[in-house]
Amino acid sequence: MKGQKDTRHQARKLALATAYCMLAQLPETTAPTDETALPTDETTPPTDKTTPQTDVTTPLETQLQSCKQLSIDNLNLQPTEWDEALLQNLLTGTVRNKKAIDAIIHECAPQWPLDKIFKIDLVILEIAVFEMIFSSHDANEAHAHQESGKGHAQQSHDRKGHDQTAPEKVVIDEAIELAKEFGNETSSKFVNGVLGTVLENKEKYVPKKDTKINS
Repeated sequence: MKGQKDTRHQARKLALATAYCMLAQLPETTAPTDETALPTDETTPPTDKTTPQTDVTTPLETQLQSCKQLSIDNLNLQPTEWDEALLQNLLTGTVRNKKAIDAIIHECAPQWPLDKIFKIDLVILEIAVFEMIFSSHDANEAHAHQESGKGHAQQSHDRKGHDQTAPEKVVIDEAIELAKEFGNETSSKFVNGVLGTVLENKEKYVPKKDTKINS
């Protein structure tokens, strides 16, 4: 049986594959730039033999689920092999906050325009930056709407159950492992360097309380 560490690694791997699948659906004429590293609701995915058949009006959630299922099949994963809560947090959070995430990556790797970064490296960075910088903020924002009216004991129980934020160095190590597994010979060094710079400047990027980060 796989332990919690393994299921969380598999969740990150599945998040990477799913997000990369979505990125691959973008036509070459609308390739990601500094402002569009992951598709949004307005993205029109192409239809070919290598990507899921989706309608031009497919909403983001349907596109996510389509790519998720394709990635599960490609990775030959079983339902108990990944942390579903972490997977959903990484996928929805990365897409929701992509504009702010891409701005951080651009600032921490100014010599590399986003559209020149190896695509798998870019997606690895986007997911890792979300987990390092925005994950706790998103979780706190979501729970702020749920805790009103609850008793103190119930609130404490909910916080303990929801707090799954990984230490920054764990996130970086996981990203490096993904870069070694799916990237090229320079990917892990590049990912490590960019995320190291993000970590050094974390206080600059962490959203302040009550700040809307995806507007």
